[in-house]
Amino acid sequence: MYCRWHNHSALEYFLSLIERIGLLSRVTVVAACRSFDLKYDERLAERQWTQRLAIGLLDWETEVLPLLTEWGIASNAFSPRLKDLLRNPRLLALFGDMGGVTAGALNIDTEQALTERYLDRVVRDSQALGPAALDDITQIAGQMLSERRLELTRGKRMAKTRRRPEGLRLSSPS
Repeated sequence: MYCRWHNHSALEYFLSLIERIGLLSRVTVVAACRSFDLKYDERLAERQWTQRLAIGLLDWETEVLPLLTEWGIASNAFSPRLKDLLRNPRLLALFGDMGGVTAGALNIDTEQALTERYLDRVVRDSQALGPAALDDITQIAGQMLSERRLELTRGKRMAKTRRRPEGLRLSSPS
């Protein structure tokens, strides 16, 4: 089961299910989350887990390279550092969403550089979003950092942003 917690009550419900199911005989509960959430979300960090299993990086030859080939991205000019970064599934997804390789992408050597290149390409350069949306994202991220929160309520997000670009939809937890 894979879950990202944008809704406090959903996580509480899920954790209560784990507790109740865990009481059944001959039943094993397996749950998954990001290591970031496990470390920084107190509801997860404070729990005593029977066992933790860390999933490693993707294999370049058998997992990453075939995806890049499928996406039509030639990797022969990639630096060893970029190849290493792309073994992380989250960073590989960002790279793939950028829609190809530009000369600047070949100079990426940190997670931060890849994230910034992604935001420039997907948000700032977008006709629907543009620089104003990137400013809004930066403002929201700053607020989340100052409040030490992993999420903001929709009301807080909308109150803090100047406008919502036409065509942009905000999803709300169900």
